[in-house]
Amino acid sequence: MRPENNVFHVTAEFSVEAASIALEIIDIIKSHLIVDIWSNEVAQNKLHNAIDDYFFDVLRDERGVDLPVEVLDDLELKIMDLARARFAA
Repeated sequence: MRPENNVFHVTAEFSVEAASIALEIIDIIKSHLIVDIWSNEVAQNKLHNAIDDYFFDVLRDERGVDLPVEVLDDLELKIMDLARARFAA
């Protein structure tokens, strides 16, 4: 196998994994949506905690994706911002 084929294979595998992670996070968001979630701090915290649990329990512990806490915190903030924009409840 030529090296460029190997690089494409890794990239395709990464793309599938990234898409899977994105879909799982969307499912988490949808499962926590309630009416007026964005004005309900308790509901937002539950969503934030569920995403946090996913990062640590699934990505780190089950899949071996070990990202620095600072990166995870930044991702969580961006996900919450995107959820607020995309899933207006």
